[in-house]
Amino acid sequence: MAKLDKHISELLYDHECVIVPELGGFLSSYTPSRIHAAQHLVTPPSKKIAFNVFLRQNDGLLANYIVQSESVSYTEAVREIEAYVENCNRELSTGKKFVIERVGVLNRDAESNIQFEAFSNVNYLKDSFGLSPVQFIPVQNNDFEKQVEQQLRDFISLRPSQAQPRNPVFAKKIRLNALNSLLLGGSLLWLCLNVYIVSPRNVNFASLNPFSVSTNTEPAVSPSETKSKSEIYTQPNTARTETVYVKTPVPAALPESVAPAPAIKLEDAISKKTNSKNYFIVAGAFNSIVNATKKEAELKKQGFASAHIIENKDGLKLVCYDGYATREEAFTELNRMKALNKEGWIFPR
Repeated sequence: MAKLDKHISELLYDHECVIVPELGGFLSSYTPSRIHAAQHLVTPPSKKIAFNVFLRQNDGLLANYIVQSESVSYTEAVREIEAYVENCNRELSTGKKFVIERVGVLNRDAESNIQFEAFSNVNYLKDSFGLSPVQFIPVQNNDFEKQVEQQLRDFISLRPSQAQPRNPVFAKKIRLNALNSLLLGGSLLWLCLNVYIVSPRNVNFASLNPFSVSTNTEPAVSPSETKSKSEIYTQPNTARTETVYVKTPVPAALPESVAPAPAIKLEDAISKKTNSKNYFIVAGAFNSIVNATKKEAELKKQGFASAHIIENKDGLKLVCYDGYATREEAFTELNRMKALNKEGWIFPR
C-alpha cells in the first residue's frame, strides 16, 4: 500500500485534484507566504491539502499513473486501488486512523464522518520547492538610539520658529491683483455715483438699444445747409403705415409774394405734434415695413390702440406701444407693462 501513497503524493505536485475512486478526492489550493509574529517565523508560499469525501467518481488519473509507473495493465491498476480503499475503510470502521504517507491522516469522528488532517512538513508548490521556514529576530532599539531620538525631540521643541521668506514674484502678483481690484472698485463706485446720484437725468438710455449702430449725436447743421437740402419727415404717430413727406427747396430768385406759406405751416404742425412725444416704448425694430406693419396690427389686437410705427436715423422701422412727453412717464408705463410680462425698451427721440 505504500506504493499508492507515493503515487498520490507525486500527483499532488502537478494536479490540483487527485481522486481515489470510492474513497474521496484530495484537493490542493495556493497559500501565500505568512509571518508568524509570535514564533518569529516566516513560512514560504505553499499548497494547502484538503479532502472531499464526495469526489468518488473514477477520473482515470490515478489508475493511468499506476499503469505508467508500475508497467501494469489498467485492470490491475483498478484492482490495486480497490484493495487500497477496502483496507482504508476496514481500519476506519474499527476506529483506527489511516495514514497516507507524506499527505495526511484520515479518521472518523463521533458521527462516523471522515475527517482529514494534512501534514505540514511537505510543500507541494513547485515554485517553493526546497524552501524552508525562516527564523527572524526582531530588531530592538538600544539606549543610545533612544537618547539620540530624545535629544532630537528636545532640539525641535526648543528651536524658535522662523518665518519663511516669501517669493518676490508671488508677492508682486499679490500687490498687482490688489491694485487692480481697488481700481476696478473705484471705477464702479464713481460710475454708480455719477449715474444714479449726481446726474440721474442726464443718462442716455438710448445706448441700451440693441439695434443702434452708433450712439454719437449727429453734428449740428447750419440753417443755410438746411434750406438747401430736401427735408424728410416721417409719418405722424397717429398713422398706421409709414409715409414720407418731402419738401422741395425754395428757389433763391422766387419773389416774396409767391413764398410757400402752406409748407411752413405743415412743418410747424408736424414738428409740434412730434415734439409733444419725445420718448417711445418700442416693442420691436424691423428693416422691412411689411414686418413692422404685422407687428403693429398684432399690438392693436392685444389692446394697444395707440401702437404706431416710427423710423430712426439708421432707417429701422420701430414699432411702438405709445409715445410720452417725459422720460418719467415712459419709465412708469414700461414698469407697468413689464408687470404684465410685456417686453420693451425706451427710445428717446
